[in-house]
Amino acid sequence: MSVVASAKLTKMQQQMAIGKDLKLKQDVSTRWNSSLLMIERMVSLPNCPQSLNNEEWSILEDCALLLKPFELITAELSADSYVTVSIVIPLMRALQTHVSQQKCITPVGQALKDALLQRIGERLIPYERRPLAQAATYLDPRFKKMAFGTDSYATEVENLVKNELTRLLRFQTVTVVTETINEGASTSAVTEPSEESNTKINIWETFDNKVKNLIQTKSTP
Repeated sequence: MSVVASAKLTKMQQQMAIGKDLKLKQDVSTRWNSSLLMIERMVSLPNCPQSLNNEEWSILEDCALLLKPFELITAELSADSYVTVSIVIPLMRALQTHVSQQKCITPVGQALKDALLQRIGERLIPYERRPLAQAATYLDPRFKKMAFGTDSYATEVENLVKNELTRLLRFQTVTVVTETINEGASTSAVTEPSEESNTKINIWETFDNKVKNLIQTKSTP
C-alpha cells in the first residue's frame, strides 16, 4: 500500500471516528489464513475507501463467516502446551456442522460453502477412521463415544480399544509370570496422570450441545 493511500485511509478513519488506525492486510500465497485476515480487515473498513459495490461486500462477509472456523481450529490444533490428537475428530465434525449450517446470502458464498464441505468430506472426515485418532478420542474422558459422527464409528473404536487392551493384558501376564520365575519378583504398571486443557473456543459449541441433548434425553422420564 502506497504512502499516499495509507495516509488517505488514516484520514478517512479519523473522519469516521473508528478509534484505531487500522491498516489493510495483504494476502500472502504461502499463508492461507492471510486471505481471511485480509477479508476481515476490509469488512471492518467498508468505506475506506468505497471501492466495492454492495454485492461484493456481501460476498466478502459470506467468505469471512465460512473461513473463520478454519482459523479457530488451526489455532486449537497448533497449540503445543497440551496433547491435541484426541481433539482432531470432534473438531473435524464440529467444523463440518458449522460450515453446513452457515446461511450464505450470495451465490458466490454458497459456491464456496459447497466446495468447503466437499473438501472437508474428502480430506478431513477420513481421520475418523484412523486407529490412532480413534483410540485417542475414545480414551479422552471429555469425549468417549460422543465425539464420533456415527454410532458405527463409535462401536468400531470401542471394539478396537477392547481388543488392544486384551492383547496388552495377555502380554503383561506372560511377562509377569516369566519375570517371577526368573527373578522372583513381579512388576506393576505405572500410570501417569493425564493433563486436560480447559481451553474452549466457539467451535466446541456443536459437541457441547450434543452432550447436553444426551443428558436431557436420559433425564427425561
